[in-house]
Amino acid sequence: MKQDIVVKFVEAINNQNLSLIIDMMSEDFYFIDTYGNKENKEQMKIGWQGYFNWFPDYLIEIYDYIESDKFSIINYRKSKCFIFGKQRKILRVSRLLESNN
Repeated sequence: MKQDIVVKFVEAINNQNLSLIIDMMSEDFYFIDTYGNKENKEQMKIGWQGYFNWFPDYLIEIYDYIESDKFSIINYRKSKCFIFGKQRKILRVSRLLESNN
C-alpha cells in the first residue's frame, strides 16, 4: 500500500503536478536542504515551481522499492537539464542510489 503512495508521488513529480505534490505532503512536512535550512509545506509550493522552471525535463526513474512498517526506500535514477537565462546549458545528472559493484 505504501508503494502505491510513493509511486503516485513520483508520478506527480514527473508530471510536474504541483497541486498533487503539495496535497500529498502532510501538514507537518518540512524539507531540510544540504545546508540545514528548513522549508515547510507552504514554502515548498514556491520551491517546487522554481525547481521545475530550472529543470523542465526533471524525471525520476524507480529501479527498486523496499518497504517496512516504518519506512519506504526507492532506488532511483534522476535526470534533468538546467536552463540558464536565455541560453540552454545541458547538465546531465544521473544517480543510482544502489551501487551495482
